[in-house]
Amino acid sequence: QHPAPPPQTSLPLFIYPLRMAANRAREPETLLGQVISPITSFAKDSERLLNRCTKPTAPEYRKIAIATVIGFLLMGMIGFVVKLVFIPVNNLILLG
Repeated sequence: QHPAPPPQTSLPLFIYPLRMAANRAREPETLLGQVISPITSFAKDSERLLNRCTKPTAPEYRKIAIATVIGFLLMGMIGFVVKLVFIPVNNLILLG
């Protein structure tokens, strides 16, 4: 007995066997149901997220890039200041 061919859906083909297995194990009390149920729900949630995602426009991308650069600069400056403060403190501790 051969399994039915995958239906024409937007789901990737690797999810179809998982969905078939989940249909066979409807009761979540079974071990197979406990393993397959979270995987299929994750796959459905991921598909829903990917369908809602859009490519950023040029102004949105520019804003994101500028915010990222500012974040890197701030973190670098904070690290530099911390290093400048702790070099003398470390010398005092080691020499004292």
